[in-house]
This record gives sequence, C-alpha cells and structure tokens, in this order.
Amino acid sequence: MSDFRKLGINESLTKILTEKGSDKPFPVQERAIPFLLKGKSSVIEAPTGSGKTLAYVLPIVDAVKAENKYVQFVVVVPTKELGAQVTKVIQDFTDSVLFLPDGVGVKRQVEKLKKSKPAIVVGVPSRLNELMDYGKIKSSHLRGLVIDESDKVLRGSNERAIKSIIQSALKTMPLYFFSATFKYKDIELMKSYREDLEVVQLEEGSNTLVKHYYIMVDKQRKTQSLFYLLQSFNINKAVVFINRSEGVDGLVNRILKQRRKIFKLHTNMTMEERKKVLQDFRHATLAILITTDVFSRGLDIPDTDGVIHYDLPRTGEIYMHRSGRTGRGYQKGRVICMVSESEKGAFYGMRKTVDVHIQQIGLNKDKSIVFLRGTAKKKGSF
Repeated sequence: MSDFRKLGINESLTKILTEKGSDKPFPVQERAIPFLLKGKSSVIEAPTGSGKTLAYVLPIVDAVKAENKYVQFVVVVPTKELGAQVTKVIQDFTDSVLFLPDGVGVKRQVEKLKKSKPAIVVGVPSRLNELMDYGKIKSSHLRGLVIDESDKVLRGSNERAIKSIIQSALKTMPLYFFSATFKYKDIELMKSYREDLEVVQLEEGSNTLVKHYYIMVDKQRKTQSLFYLLQSFNINKAVVFINRSEGVDGLVNRILKQRRKIFKLHTNMTMEERKKVLQDFRHATLAILITTDVFSRGLDIPDTDGVIHYDLPRTGEIYMHRSGRTGRGYQKGRVICMVSESEKGAFYGMRKTVDVHIQQIGLNKDKSIVFLRGTAKKKGSF
C-alpha cells in the first residue's frame, strides 16, 4: 500500500502519485494531510520547497464531492504566477478547477464559472472577494478555504479583501493557513479568526542539501563577479534577484554576452508575457532568470540549482523566500549573496535573523572559489 494511501488519500489519487514516482510523502504532507482530511482548521509552517502545495492539494481533491456542481474549495494565493502554478498542480489530479486571476474581465470569469462548474477555484484575494460579494461563489457551499503564503496574503494591500473572505467563511468551513515563515503576530492574527486552529511547525528546518554562501564584491565589478560565480559553482539554471523592477532590463543588457539563455520577470510585464517566460525558463537547460522579490514566493522550477542575491535582501524573511527557489523537493542547491563593502553591516544584521549557516567565499586570481572562515581554505569549484 502507498504511504499516501495510509494517510487516507484515495486509491485513484495515489495511483497518479505512483505514476509520477511520488510514493513517499514528505514530512509536511505526513503532518498536514490528516488534519485537512478531517476538516480541522490548521496553520501549517514548513520550509520552502518542502512539498506544502501537495499537502493541501491532495486532501481537498480527495474531499471533493463530484455530485455537487458548485465551488466547494477556494485556494487563495498572493500572486497570479503562484496561482497559475497551484492550478497546474491541481490539474494533475482533477479537471474540476478554475484559475481566477485579476486583470481579466469579471463577466468572462462569471461565464466560465457557470459553464465549467468547478469544484475548486484558485485566485488572488481581490478577485475572489469580488466574486463572493456578487454571489458567484457562495460561502454556504464551501467546504474549505486554503490560504497559501498566508503571511503575505494577510498583510498590506490584500488585508481588506482577505479579511472579508475569511469572515464570510468563518461559520461554514475550516480554514487552512500555509506558509514557510510565520511571525508570532501572524499566528495571533489567524487565531483571532478561529481559536481552535491546530498549529503545525515542522522542526527539521531548511533543506540541508542547499548550501549558503556570501562573497564580498566590488560594486564596479559586480556583474563580472556574477559570471565567475556561475561558472565556478557550475550552476546551470539560476534565479538572480534584484530589489527593483527598474533594474531588471539594465542587468539583462549587461549579461547578454553570457552563453546562456537570459530571461527576465518583473511587474511591468503582462500576465501572458510572464507565463511564457516561466514556461521557457522551466524548459531551458542553461539559463538565468533575473527577477525581483515579487516572484520570490512559491515559484517551483524543480531543476533550479542556484539562487543569486545580486542585491542584498532587505530582511531575513525575504532572504529565505528567495533562497527557497532552489533545492525544491529536498534536492541540492546553492545560494550566494553578493555583498558590497557598504552593505556589510546590513548583511551581518540580516544573517543573524536566518536559521542557516552562510559561509564566506572568495575568488582566487584564476577565478576559482576559495572557502573562507570556519573551514580550511580549499581551492577549486564546488
């Protein structure tokens, strides 16, 4: 019997998992799936790349009642990109799902809801709240509300819409909050909505197969240092993070001489442009994706073997979410933070807030890597 079957997932779904080579659940799936199958409101915190999406997708698909031709589960996400990705995962197990991004005409989406009668919808807070206000998604019919990347969804511009969605759901359904990072105040806020929340915080920490490094760089030679790092660490597919959308095109132009496919992703691009970039990057073998923090959460490109913090992340939380784009599903990965002299203080402060060891490295004259501090110096590539 499949290990997922022992958790209570039905045979038709476990057969699909077996065909995909996924017989053994990850720790977050072992902990979360029983709660969701029982309809127990939960807060699930687990590291990036640990299998959180499947931890809620399997039990909600399992719980769908095919005879009910209306929306039964809602999955709330902070961005269109994550929504499209989650929808794709759900489609591996059922066709009864509809993605509802903003930026698309409401009337068209209402027609799709009427025509396809999906059991599961995925969307961003603003659009889902709008459709619920219009009565096109009825809270009285819903059997569960999943909020992915909850710490992000519950804050800032999403706050008003998600509060309205949650309040409409409180009396009729369980709430499931998922994220890689929760602060104490996040959990307190969630408990203010529902006191009986079961809190599950995985203790195994981040993927130990992902190695974290930092290197001091000259600002004037930063781009050249990026080339050397990619070559010396033999990174084939890298996500490079910068802090501002306005800087994406400039960095792309400076690295076009690389014998790699260069992709860019930023908020000024259309939904279709972003979708094509992610699809092309996913299928590329030797490639760099340059992007910003807007895309630091949830994006799952399984064979991404390196993350470069070209610009210093503003917080430890952002550092961990960016870094989670590599080592997906407990695979190997490398994370490198490029730090200029003027950023040393900010970097050291940020480093104290993350639960990973960040090893200092340098470049030899022949551009090979030298490992510094805490280990004997050893020359050569990773």
